[in-house]
Amino acid sequence: GRDKAQIFYESGLTLTKASNDREAGWLAIKELLRTDANGDARLKIFSNCRELIKCLPALQIDQRRPTDCATEPHEITHMPDALRYYAASWARPVEPERPKKRRYSEDLMEDYLNADAEMRKIIIARYGEPEL
Repeated sequence: GRDKAQIFYESGLTLTKASNDREAGWLAIKELLRTDANGDARLKIFSNCRELIKCLPALQIDQRRPTDCATEPHEITHMPDALRYYAASWARPVEPERPKKRRYSEDLMEDYLNADAEMRKIIIARYGEPEL
């Protein structure tokens, strides 16, 4: 069967795994909120983001890790965490290039050989070019 990423890809959406580095995510938010010489920030939070506007200022500093936020009360962490994932992916360094050729497992090679042209592109994008 197809995994969720393949279903999204076939609908025109490419998923990217987000970084779980909490502290880097909060630093990325600070970077996006920092203003330039004109007083403009790269990240703008609009008034219709009511839940984020309510929860973000309510976050507390983690007592053991001052560069992180506390995870309690848990109910106020969801929207700020979504913003943190976005910021971390926006500021994420470029991933190293995948090797040009790669030895596929037997199952993956079978999937590749039986796939149509579009699915082969998806497999190559995810796993690299196969050694034939």
